Amino acid sequence: RGSPRAGRDLELSRHAAPRARPGVVHRPGVNEELAATAVAGSQLAAGLPGARVDGVTGWWYGKAPGLDRAVDALRHGNVAGTGPLGGVVLLVGDDPEAKSSTLPSASEGTLRDLLVPVFYPGSAAEIGPLADHAVALSRASGLWAALKIVASVADGSVTVAARRAGPRTDGGLSATDGGLGSADGGLGVDPVIPVVEHRGRPYTHRPTGRLLPPATLDLEEALHTVRLEIARRYGRENGLNRVVVRGPADRLGVVVPGRLYRDLRQGLADEGVTDDMLRAAGVRLLHLALLWPLDPALSREFGRGLDEVLVLEEKQAFVEPGVRDALYGLPDAPRVVGRHDEHGHPLVPAHGVLTAARLAELVRARCAGRLPRPRTTLTVLPTRARPVPVGSGSAATRAATPAGMPARTPAYCSGCPHNLSTQVPDPTTLVGAGIGCHAMVTWADPDRFGQVVGITQMGGEGAQWVGAEPFVEPAATRQGFVQNLGDGTYFHSGQLAVRQAVAAGATLTFKILYNGAVAMTGGQDPTGRVGVPELTRMLELEGVTRTIVTTEDPRRYRRARLAGNAQVWHRDRLAEAQRALGARTGVTVLVHDQRCAAETRRDRARGVAAAPTEIVVINERVCEGCGDCAAVSNCLSLHPVDTELGPRTRIDQSSCNLDRSCVRGDCPSFVTVPAPRGVTPGQSGAGPADAVSGAGSPRWAAALPPPHCPPAVPPAPDGPGGGFAVRMVGVGGTGVVTVNHILLAAAARDGLHAAALDQTGLAQKGGPVVSELRIGTAPPDGNRVGPAGCDVLLAFDPLGATSPPTLAALDPRRSSVVAASTAAPTIQMVTDARLRAPDPTTLRAVLAERTSPGRVNVIDARRIATELVGDPMGANLVLLGAAWQTGLLPLSLEALLAAITGGNTGAAGRAGGRGARDLAAFGWGRAAVAHPEVVAGRLAQTPARFRLPAAARGRDLVDGAFPADGPARAAADRAGLLDLVAARAADLRDYQNRRYALDYVAFVATVAAAEVDRLAGSTRLAEAVARGLHRLLAYKDEYEVARLHLRFHADVRAAAAAAGTDHADIRDGAVAAPAGPRGPRWPWGLGGLRWHLRPPLLRALGVNRKIRVGGPLGVLALRSLVGLRRLRGTPFDPFGYTALRRTERALIAEYRAAVLATLPGLTAATAETALAVAGAAELVRGYERVKLASVDAFRAALGGPSSGHGHADVDGGQGRVHRGAAGQAEDRETASGRVG
Repeated sequence: RGSPRAGRDLELSRHAAPRARPGVVHRPGVNEELAATAVAGSQLAAGLPGARVDGVTGWWYGKAPGLDRAVDALRHGNVAGTGPLGGVVLLVGDDPEAKSSTLPSASEGTLRDLLVPVFYPGSAAEIGPLADHAVALSRASGLWAALKIVASVADGSVTVAARRAGPRTDGGLSATDGGLGSADGGLGVDPVIPVVEHRGRPYTHRPTGRLLPPATLDLEEALHTVRLEIARRYGRENGLNRVVVRGPADRLGVVVPGRLYRDLRQGLADEGVTDDMLRAAGVRLLHLALLWPLDPALSREFGRGLDEVLVLEEKQAFVEPGVRDALYGLPDAPRVVGRHDEHGHPLVPAHGVLTAARLAELVRARCAGRLPRPRTTLTVLPTRARPVPVGSGSAATRAATPAGMPARTPAYCSGCPHNLSTQVPDPTTLVGAGIGCHAMVTWADPDRFGQVVGITQMGGEGAQWVGAEPFVEPAATRQGFVQNLGDGTYFHSGQLAVRQAVAAGATLTFKILYNGAVAMTGGQDPTGRVGVPELTRMLELEGVTRTIVTTEDPRRYRRARLAGNAQVWHRDRLAEAQRALGARTGVTVLVHDQRCAAETRRDRARGVAAAPTEIVVINERVCEGCGDCAAVSNCLSLHPVDTELGPRTRIDQSSCNLDRSCVRGDCPSFVTVPAPRGVTPGQSGAGPADAVSGAGSPRWAAALPPPHCPPAVPPAPDGPGGGFAVRMVGVGGTGVVTVNHILLAAAARDGLHAAALDQTGLAQKGGPVVSELRIGTAPPDGNRVGPAGCDVLLAFDPLGATSPPTLAALDPRRSSVVAASTAAPTIQMVTDARLRAPDPTTLRAVLAERTSPGRVNVIDARRIATELVGDPMGANLVLLGAAWQTGLLPLSLEALLAAITGGNTGAAGRAGGRGARDLAAFGWGRAAVAHPEVVAGRLAQTPARFRLPAAARGRDLVDGAFPADGPARAAADRAGLLDLVAARAADLRDYQNRRYALDYVAFVATVAAAEVDRLAGSTRLAEAVARGLHRLLAYKDEYEVARLHLRFHADVRAAAAAAGTDHADIRDGAVAAPAGPRGPRWPWGLGGLRWHLRPPLLRALGVNRKIRVGGPLGVLALRSLVGLRRLRGTPFDPFGYTALRRTERALIAEYRAAVLATLPGLTAATAETALAVAGAAELVRGYERVKLASVDAFRAALGGPSSGHGHADVDGGQGRVHRGAAGQAEDRETASGRVG
C-alpha cells in the first residue's frame, strides 16, 4: 500500500471476491517481504498433494521502499522460480519525484541485482499488454518478472479500445482487439515463446522450495545459462524493443525507455518536430519496453553506421552500460553518451525528473543544429520570489512565487486526529516523524509540534533514538524523545521497533496514532490490526512500562479489558498525558484513539457511522478573528473572512468533519445547534441544502434552475502541439481529479483520444493538486503540459494558478484562463490571523502577465455554487461550465453533460440528486458567462451576514457633531464617513448608552475637522479612527457577549416568525427565513441553541473548561447579564476588577491620547504615521490571555512602553495571569478608569 500503487488492493477487494471472479484470490500481506513469500508459495501449490489447480499466476505489488525491504524474499522466490502454467509478476511503483515517498526511487537496479526481468510501461494503456507479456515471459523462463510503473503512469489515464469480453482461449495473454495499437508502439500481445535447450533438451523450469545445496547450485547454473537467455530471446522475438524512427543517413541514435519515450515524443511534438524532421536530421530512435535483460544483438544492429548513441534515462545509469558493453570492440563503433558527454562533462542529469521539454532539448543539442528551431521560445518572466517550505513532491521544490501570492502547502484534513495528537506540550521536545499522513509534522510549527529530528524508513521508527540517546545530554530537552508511529506502520513492522527500544533499555515515548485507516493510500484497514485493549496488552508483554490511551470518547472503554499498566484519558488531557509519560524511565506509549476524519466522513455518507447530533457555528459578532480556535485545532475548515468589523473566522460547513476541537479555543463565540434529522452535516453530497424523504435517506433540495444559455462553438481539438492541452489546479479533496475524469470521459464520447495525469499524493493532502489533460484526434504521446503549452487553465485555486510551474505553462499567444476569485485558506492563513489571500484584482494581474487581459476570466465560483446550487463543492463545475460557454473546450455539450451525470442526464434531472445538482452547477457556470447580470441579480437576493445597525439609526447621534455648514460634514458625506460613524454610534448606544455613543462621535468629529483642515478634504485618518476607536470602546466583556448572543437568537426567531415556522436558516452566520425556491439549508430548531462560554469568574474558581449555556434558563441568564450592563466601569461592576478589564479601559485612553498627539503636526508627510497609529487598534484581538498578549504589539505601534502582557501565561489552565511588576503597577494606575 503506497503511492503510486495505492488503491490497487481496494480494487482487488471489490472485484476479486470468489463469487464475482472464480479463481481469483486476493490476500493482503502484513508487509512486503511476507507478501512476497506468500506469492512464492503459490508457485508450489500445483505440485503439492491435494492440489486443486494446475498452476497459479502470482502478483505482488508495492512501491520501491517495499521492494527494498523484501529483497531477500524476492531473491529466494526468483531462484525457486515459476512453472509453465504459473508465473509471477511484480508491480513495482517508482516515485522519481518523491511526491509521496521519503526518497526518490528507481527500482530497475535492484531488480537487475535480483535477476528479475524489467518491463517499463510508458502509459497506462501499456500496463495491461506488458503485464500479459510479463506473465508469458515468467512462464517460459521460470523467472519472476517485474513492471516498473512510475507515478506519472500510475496516476495517469488514457482512452483505449475496450478489451475483448467473454471467455479467453489463449491463456489470457492475447489482446489484439484491445492492445497497444498505434498509441502504444504497435506492440502485440500474442506471445512468441522461445525454445532454448539445456543439457540437450528444451528447458522447462519446475519451481522448488528446496533451497539448499547442492540443489541451489544447480538452480544458479540454470538461472545464468538458460533462464536469462530465454528472457532475452523473448524480448527479441516478440519485438518489445523496436527502432521506431530510421533514416538513410542516420548519425545520432537515441535510446529511450518506457515513460521517457512517451515524454520525448511529446516534447518533440510540442516543438513542432515530426518523424520526417528527425529522419532528415539523421536521428534514429530506439524505444525500450523491456528494460532488462537488454539484447546485445539489438544494440549492435541499432548502432551500426551511427556516429553517436545518446541514452536518455533517469537516475542511475542503467541502460547506458549495457549499450556500451554491446558496442565495445566493434569496428567503427559509435561513441556512447548519457550521464556524461564525450569530454566527461555531465550531460543527462542523474537527479530530479526529466521533463518532456528537457528531453527534447537534449536531443536537439546533440543534433548540432540539424533540427529546426523550436517554435515555442517563450521565456519565464522574472518575478520577485520567496522560498516555499521544503517537503515532498511539489511542496518540496524551492520555487519562486509572485510577490504577494502565498504558496499552498499540504495540511491535515479538517478534523484529522493528527491535528491534535501530533502536538507536544513543550517546544523543546525531540520528535521522530513517521511514515504516513502524520509525516506532515515535519513542516509544522516547531513551537506546537516539537523539534522534528528526522524520519526513518518504515518500521524503523524509534530505533534512531536507540543509537543517538547515549550521546545526547538529557537536560537538552524537558520532554525527552517522542516517536510518532501510525497504526498501519505499527502492525506492518513498527512493533519490532518498539521491541528494539525495550531491549536496548532506551527511554522514549511512542505515540501510536490509532486512526483505524491507512489514510494516505485509500483508507484501507491496517492488515493484522487488533483493537486498542488487545494492543495495550501486547505492549505490556513487550515490556512497555506505562500506556495511556487518549480518546474523544472514553465511554467506549467502560468494559474494555486493558493491560494492567494502561489507563484511558480524555483527549483534552493529551498534553498532561505526554508530560506524565515523559517523566518516566523506559519505554512508554501513548495511544491516541480517534478515527480518521476522512474515513469517518465517508462512513457517515454511507450510513455506516452515525452523524453527530449537533453542528458548530461561530457568531461572527462575538468572534474577534484572533485565530486561537485555529491554533488549538489546526483545522482547515476555520476560514478567515473579512467583515464590516474586520477579520473574523467562519466554519466552512461543507468541509467540516465535526471534530469540534475548535470549540476549545479561548473564545465565547461558538454556538452548537441540533442537526436536522436524517441529514448528515458536513457531508458533501448530503449537504446543507438537503431535506429528508423516504426511509431516512437524504433528498437533494432543488437547486435554482439556471437560465437558458445559447450554445458555444468549441475550438478544434488539434492545437500547435498536435492536440489540445488543459491544466487544472486546485486543492486536495475538492474534486479536481473528478473534473479531469469528466473531461476524459467526454473526450471518449466525442470519439477523441485523450491522456490525463492527476498529480496527487501526500504532498497534495490539503495542498496543491494539479491535473493535466491532452485531447486530440490522434493519440497523445504524453499526459503532461509543458512550458508555454497550455491552451486552457482552469484555476480552481487562485494560489495554485500563480505557482511557477503553472505560470510557465501559459503562453500569451494561445493560453486562456478561467479562474475562481476566492481562494480556500492555506494552513498558514488559518493559523496566522495576519495572513490574507490575494484579492481578485491581484490574481487577474498576475495571470494577465502570462496571457493577456482579454484571456483571463475571474468568477466567484464558490459563491455561485453555495448560494445558487446549495453545495460549495460544485464550484469546480461552475468554472467548467464557464470555460465551455466561453468556447474554450473542444468538447460537445452533449458529451460533457453525459460525462457529468454518468450518461443518464434525464434520470439525473428527474431524481433531483447528485447529478441534478452537478448539472445545475455546470449550468450556472455557463450563465456566469452568457448572462452575468442574471447571476448578479440572483446573488443579490441571498441572505446578509450579521452586521452593524443601519446607519439611519445613528444619524441623530452624528448630526450635532458634524454641523451641516461645516467643511468636515461635506467631506465626510462624500467619503461615506458619516454612514460609517452613524452605524458604529448606533451600535455603541446599544452597547452602553447614548452618552457613550456621543462621546465616540465627538472624538471622531474632532479628528475629522483637523484632518480636513490640514489635508485638503481628506478623511482617511478619521475613517481609521472611527473604526479603531469603536473597536476599543466596544470591548467584549460578559455583558456584550451576552447581548450579541441574544441578538443572534433574536435574529433567528425573527427569521423563523417571518416564515411561519420554528426553524431558520442560520448557516455560516447568515440568518434568513427558510422559505424560497431551495427550501431550508440548515433548519435549526430555536430551542436547541447552546452557547459555549468560559467566564473569567469560573476561571478564578478553577473551572478549566467551557460550560454550555442554552434553553430557557440560558436565555434568561443572558438577558439578566445584558440588563446589568449599566454597571460596566463602575465600582459595582463584578467583572471590572480583572486585569483584562482594567487593561481594556486603559487602552481607550492611550489610543485617544496617541491619536490626538498626531493632529498638531499632521501634514502630507506625516499622514502615514498617523494612519499607522489609528490602525493600531486592529492589533488588539481575542479574549483573555490572547488579548493580553496582543497589547504589547498595540502599545509598540503607539510608541508606548511594553506592559509585559505579551508574556502572560495561564497557571495550570486556571486563568490566573502572572505578570511583572510593571504590569501590576499599571493595573493600580488604571484601576479607577471609567467607561467614557
